[in-house]
Amino acid sequence: MIEGRGWEQYFVWSTTNDQPWICYLRDEVIDALPDRVFAILGSLGRFTKALPHELMSDPRDQRPPGMKET
Repeated sequence: MIEGRGWEQYFVWSTTNDQPWICYLRDEVIDALPDRVFAILGSLGRFTKALPHELMSDPRDQRPPGMKET
């Protein structure tokens, strides 16, 4: 599955008797995860802030102070 989808750049295999035994994320992938997560959270935050006020879950919710209506 990993090789079939071109994901070998993300994983490394440990072997026993020349047979794949366990799969690990490569160090480069792990090192990049915090930046990737922050980018995703930033995108979600921008998306959420761009939603119309009417889409808030509770009609009694108030717009944060200083936030302009779009």
